[in-house]
Amino acid sequence: MAERQWCENADTDMRPNMNTPRKSPPSPQSSAGLVGKIRCPGVPLSVGHPSCHCGPATDKDAPRGPQVDPPQMEADLSQLLLLLSLLCGITFALDPSQTGELPPPRNVSLERKESYFCLQLSWKPPEGLNNLMCNVSYAVMEEVPNEESRSYVRFDMFYNKCLGLESGVTYTVATKCGNKTESAAVVRSIPPPKGKLVKNFNCFYYMSEAMNCTWEPQTSDLQLSYWYTGLADLLPCPLFMYRGDMKIGCHLSGAFLNHRQYKDQVFFLFTGKLGTSIVKNSFEKLIQNSINPLPPQLRLHQNGSMLFVNWDPPAMFDRECWDYEIQYKTSDSGKGMDPREKQVGLIHKETQYSFPYDSRFEYTVQIKSKTTRCGTGNSSWSLEAHYGHHQAPDWSLHVALITIPILVTFGVIFSLIFFKKLRKLILPEIPSPRVLLKDWLNDSEEKMLPELLVPREDICAKVNVVEKSQSLNP
Repeated sequence: MAERQWCENADTDMRPNMNTPRKSPPSPQSSAGLVGKIRCPGVPLSVGHPSCHCGPATDKDAPRGPQVDPPQMEADLSQLLLLLSLLCGITFALDPSQTGELPPPRNVSLERKESYFCLQLSWKPPEGLNNLMCNVSYAVMEEVPNEESRSYVRFDMFYNKCLGLESGVTYTVATKCGNKTESAAVVRSIPPPKGKLVKNFNCFYYMSEAMNCTWEPQTSDLQLSYWYTGLADLLPCPLFMYRGDMKIGCHLSGAFLNHRQYKDQVFFLFTGKLGTSIVKNSFEKLIQNSINPLPPQLRLHQNGSMLFVNWDPPAMFDRECWDYEIQYKTSDSGKGMDPREKQVGLIHKETQYSFPYDSRFEYTVQIKSKTTRCGTGNSSWSLEAHYGHHQAPDWSLHVALITIPILVTFGVIFSLIFFKKLRKLILPEIPSPRVLLKDWLNDSEEKMLPELLVPREDICAKVNVVEKSQSLNP
């Protein structure tokens, strides 16, 4: 019996003749002799046709309808298999769980929230992550020019940050999941301002609830506002400092600067004109890195042979927060204060120091405070404090020590010279006995000769006669 197919479908040409009574599919007994499986035209066994009922039929029972050529049926089947393979390949390629490559986040945006200084980076998850067998996270990179980059890992889909934007900022967001390759990063940025209204902007937190900020203005048309977390709106500078008609600083005060509960960050916004353009410059200052207290006031007093130095700690933070550096010199140290000449190391927490005192000299002392435990910063050197009076040195001893050896040396030299000249008088030569005996013998021989034999020398005297005339009386 030949293998036939029939299909009940009102919308196809394969529908049997309506005048022919419908036959039910043959029983298993009647189809036992069929060879192979019976299929609908162009439909594989694994795919069901939505509106086609297929079953075996005999030449006798099968309805008469269009016949499908077997070669055509095989060609249709090959095309269908090729199409299914292509669809499976595309699905596999788009499935990140199979390829290991993650898609980037969608709808990434960077907007200002709350104030001019606060940004919100937000995104939506990428498509095709339902079949992943790992925890999805997002790598956020924050890059500010001239600063180190900061990296964050987020499991939610936003990131908030308040910061100064004087140099601009750039964010990148990428998808991460286990050991899979990180997705391509999506970049969002805010460029730096087009001009500089001020230069060298600095703030000095010098006492509790008080801070000064200074700058070098580049224009006379300048306004300054500040903001910190908790404020609804920006506040204008309450007190400007001037040089001529140029604003060069601002004095801030208030409970937000109390040293026991001060705000970590204060943000500043300058607004002004450069030419015809309105320019905005923003800055961020960390109070804990802007500590610059007033220099300590010194008190000096003497106790015995020691000179004591006392001072008060700065009017901010606790006493345990402060260290001190002290330097001093005496009046014999030369002119000018050389910090390296008599510099003492750090004095921890104490507010007193002592060192040996010599009443002949004047002492000059300076000190500065610094902290690294409650912030970062230090004061400038204090004014010089003086103690004692310089006494002129007694040069008599020095002169004596110099002149006496010289005089003694000259005396010795002259003594040697005179001794050489007068030694015959001072130390006469002692004749030897032989010479004395010889002289004695010679004298004896002369005395033995008669004195008559020795003629006497004639003594002649010369007499001068002077004639004296006598005068006659009248």
